[in-house]
Amino acid sequence: MGVTYYQRDQIVIAGWRNIGFVHWGAQATASSVRNMGRMSATLAKAHTKLSLIQVIPDGIALPTDDAKDLLLKMTEAGEHSLGCLVYVMSGEGFWASAMRSYLTNVHWVRHRPFVPRILPTIEEVASWLPSVHREQTGADVRAEELLEVLTACMSKEP
Repeated sequence: MGVTYYQRDQIVIAGWRNIGFVHWGAQATASSVRNMGRMSATLAKAHTKLSLIQVIPDGIALPTDDAKDLLLKMTEAGEHSLGCLVYVMSGEGFWASAMRSYLTNVHWVRHRPFVPRILPTIEEVASWLPSVHREQTGADVRAEELLEVLTACMSKEP
């Protein structure tokens, strides 16, 4: 499959082709966001446009204030090299509302040039992403192949 993994502090970061993957098994901190940034920079050296898939399990705390600042700066700096940004999160209630509000503020309200989406499962990501990824980045990805990679990434202990 050619997936590169980085695991630390309950966070799995992976790169495959021109797609990055982050499984936030813990609250995002400035340190973990910098690690995600290094993965994105490594992928960007080989590809002009990327897609990023981030899994946020129910109940994970909102990013720390330092992480929020860094995520916003990274998004602004890299928004033109990002084709798609997909969050995988299910959940209801206050937590889900707070997380969606934060993500909406960072990505939708600011009218970014990339395509953002929140989906409840990796299966839905694998179904939705390939055509949009091709349109935005020019790279072909098969749904079955993407699901296999996402399943492998999810099986790593965050």
